Amino acid sequence: MAKRLLIPVVGVLAFSSVCIAQYQPGQALSDYIHSNEKFGRKLLLAMHETEQQKNIVISPLPVSQTFGALSEGTFDSTTLLELGKVFEWRDQPFRNVASRMLSARIPSEKFPPQEETETPKPSKVLPIAVPSKPFAPLSQSTILLYRGRGFLRDRFVELASRDYGIQFQEAKAGELPVPKDPDVRKLYELKGGILDFSIITFTDLRTPWRHELFNGRSQKLPFTLRSGAKVETDQMVSALQHYKHIAADGFEAVALPGGDAYLLVLLPAVGKDIIELEGEFAVGQIDLDSVMKSEEGDVTLPISHIRFSADLEPPLRKLGLNSLFTDFRSLGAMVSTSEGAHLTAAVQRVDLDVDTWGIKASAITFLGGVAGGVMGGVMLPPPQPFHMIVDRPFLFFIRDNVTDALLFAGVEMNPTLN
Repeated sequence: MAKRLLIPVVGVLAFSSVCIAQYQPGQALSDYIHSNEKFGRKLLLAMHETEQQKNIVISPLPVSQTFGALSEGTFDSTTLLELGKVFEWRDQPFRNVASRMLSARIPSEKFPPQEETETPKPSKVLPIAVPSKPFAPLSQSTILLYRGRGFLRDRFVELASRDYGIQFQEAKAGELPVPKDPDVRKLYELKGGILDFSIITFTDLRTPWRHELFNGRSQKLPFTLRSGAKVETDQMVSALQHYKHIAADGFEAVALPGGDAYLLVLLPAVGKDIIELEGEFAVGQIDLDSVMKSEEGDVTLPISHIRFSADLEPPLRKLGLNSLFTDFRSLGAMVSTSEGAHLTAAVQRVDLDVDTWGIKASAITFLGGVAGGVMGGVMLPPPQPFHMIVDRPFLFFIRDNVTDALLFAGVEMNPTLN
């Protein structure tokens, strides 16, 4: 009887081993990037639904990476299920490997040690030293600062640093460093200094257009707002060349190539509401990658300067991430104390400039908590070039050229509000 039972069990184990062996690291990276893309679309929609008249820009990748690291600090089944659903991580056995591969693509700046920052003074909260800024087209650096009771567990520190590139520093009570960014500093003041740990990510992108795409060409043109009113805006006109492009019944889309990243512009058809298009894109009804073709044409696009700060907790909880903000058990495997830990704050500040030079974007992503107690392929162009004029609210997505990872996403409702 025992032998007969052994055969099916061995067969199941062998089948499982074959399935895991067939799941290659390249597929893991592709799945991880696709998950970040879907999460970014959902987060943008959740935020825009409550701020429908604002220009919005977010950076989903540091949020995905940071919560990926936090997933190594929990054994709580509810928290793991919520993380998998919100960040689309289900059925990804090698997500940690994918994160390491993505981190290898995006360089990180090293934070100076705590003792090299400002000398401690009584009742003074210290500013954190922002990493040095030599020119790097794309970079992302994350630091976790801890001053809670007990200590961070070795397993969490090892996995978070190895797989997600997080740097760690310890601070004494009353000396938790504060970033110089005013939006993040306000969070510390709002929490009254009760935070036991914080995770801060600096993301930067600086990339010019390829082939002098806009070559300084700009002009004043009308832009139609969602209300139907018109405003005059500065718009840049691209050179006539080949772009990835699609003109469909409900939308038009174009990819504008930069040196290290490209800008994907998604414009609703005349008469179609921007929120409706955004919803269709968020749930995957529109698959641009499979339908965009290389076509000759030119693009007229508003010059954009967006400064956006947002509390990420409400949209994250709207998407289903609740236990990490309410339950001390959610981060019980991160800290040594039996009471565990949970988040109390999540905020992001993004500055974005899109002009005739190229794309300049930076983001600071802050999480605070307490403890208990590449575009490829060429197709023949159509006989007539397209002329895409972006003169009404539109969506935009900035992706890395090498991995296609979604770096920034946003919606431009009114260029004159910047």
